[in-house]
Amino acid sequence: MSVGYYPARDYQPLAEFGGAKKLPLLLTVQQLQTLAENIAALCDALSRNEYYMKGGDFRMNTTGSYRVARVYLGKQYMTFTY
Repeated sequence: MSVGYYPARDYQPLAEFGGAKKLPLLLTVQQLQTLAENIAALCDALSRNEYYMKGGDFRMNTTGSYRVARVYLGKQYMTFTY
């Protein structure tokens, strides 16, 4: 994760989550706050192997796979494994 100001996006501060093989997810302050507010509930659902869903263009949900969750931004996503 890195945080920076992006000239291509009007110097907006964004949090970047990325890896070597995927395009990074660039989260706005509001999206990062939503992630922070809901990450505990997502982890609780993962620990109990229950379904969790937070909707919208920026969405978080557990998957059908055992203790795996994804955070989506449009069609891009990052995966969390418990």
